Amino acid sequence: MFIRKATIDDAPKIANVQVESWKSTYAGIIPQDYLIALSFAEKELLWRKVITAGKSSTWVVETPSQEVIGFINGGPEKTGEFSYPHELYAIYILKEHQQKGLGVQLVNQLSTEGIHSFVVWVLAKNPSCKFYEKLGGTKIKTEFVTIGGKDLEEVAYGITLPKSIDYRC
Repeated sequence: MFIRKATIDDAPKIANVQVESWKSTYAGIIPQDYLIALSFAEKELLWRKVITAGKSSTWVVETPSQEVIGFINGGPEKTGEFSYPHELYAIYILKEHQQKGLGVQLVNQLSTEGIHSFVVWVLAKNPSCKFYEKLGGTKIKTEFVTIGGKDLEEVAYGITLPKSIDYRC
């Protein structure tokens, strides 16, 4: 596996990972009709804008055959509400490639750009909460969001990473 900075050409691949990850991760949590309606085209447009804007850092992990199987995106904390200067906006890895240490490797890439103390918002029923807890995350706030007409609890974790992380989550 190879991790590199995302380019504009990665937008459709990132969109694919995001949509497929939502469908596998949030099945049974988010209403199914919402997941079915997720649009690759809309997500691709979003990622083109994000990458072009350059206000955040996006990295992809790809296989030797150059298939993008995961990505991470982070930047400044958006609200100013927390003492953490950064925010992890998104991290997704295709289900079949999870539990192999790729998430930690992606987080390490953000750390190389100075993003090592951050907030991340996660749906409370998302199994990845364990990942953030293993990174040393502490729950600092909860609130409710509405997705697909359903009110869902969302948890903010505050995380400060050591200079290097070399364990698997």
